[in-house]
Amino acid sequence: VNDRIDVALAVDADGVHLGQDDDMPVQLARKLLGPARILGISAGNQVEAEAAIAASADYISVGAIYATRAKSDAGAPIGIRFLSELAVRTTIPLIAIGGITVQNVSPVIQAGAVGVAVITAVVSADDIAAATRDILNAIQSQ
Repeated sequence: VNDRIDVALAVDADGVHLGQDDDMPVQLARKLLGPARILGISAGNQVEAEAAIAASADYISVGAIYATRAKSDAGAPIGIRFLSELAVRTTIPLIAIGGITVQNVSPVIQAGAVGVAVITAVVSADDIAAATRDILNAIQSQ
């Protein structure tokens, strides 16, 4: 469930993803969810990433890696360097987001992301299924 711990708990969901604009401190989110449910946290800088690590997040959504038009509040791109530095410091799976395309997904995976979240590269494609397959193939070829 995105953003809503109360809903996740009410429907017995497997977990919740929280962005930085959500009104829930990361440590409290982990306490409410308990250790068995999945807690994903968005991080766009060092402080946010450290909070996610301290809260034992199950994954961290890192970005925006590249410039993106999908979210007006995405902020300036953080780039591959931040992603690779974070990957060295944590064993928590990193999911890269922001401006990811079939043309730039390979360096993202090589930098340490275990997966990617894409919007524009898929929904703006003439053939959504083909665009999805192309990105998946690029990831799997790493």
